[in-house]
Order: sequence, then C-alpha cells, then structure tokens
Amino acid sequence: EPSFHFKLQSQDVLCWLPKPDDPVDQDVYDLVDLIDDSNVTPAKIVMLSIAGTADDATDEQLQKWYGKSALDMVLA
Repeated sequence: EPSFHFKLQSQDVLCWLPKPDDPVDQDVYDLVDLIDDSNVTPAKIVMLSIAGTADDATDEQLQKWYGKSALDMVLA
C-alpha cells in the first residue's frame, strides 16, 4: 500500500509500484505534497504503470490482460 508519509532524505530514489487497480490519481497528490513539504528533492522518481498509459497497447489487448474494467484502470 503506498504511503508518502515519511521524511524525504537528500538523494532519495522513490520507487512506486502500484497495483493495476490502485487509485494512483489520488495517491499522486500525497507524493506531490511530500515533495512540496520537504527541504530536499528526490534524486529520481520511478513509477510502474500498467500498459496502455502511453498508447503502447490496443484496447483489445488491455481487456484481454486486465479484464472488462481495463480501460477504466488506464484512465484512472
């Protein structure tokens, strides 16, 4: 479960691996707040996202992989 409630240290690398059905559209606000409230910035942010967020899969492929709600998950 993502939690961005910690103190950011200098040169931290943040790795975020949400599950396909995680509400990343809401969780990203916590990440932004963490960075905005810190005196340092992370060296890098790495985030896994499901296929389809960069137009790298067709709608049919997404539904085959993730089921009927695939398009809603990509949009979220």
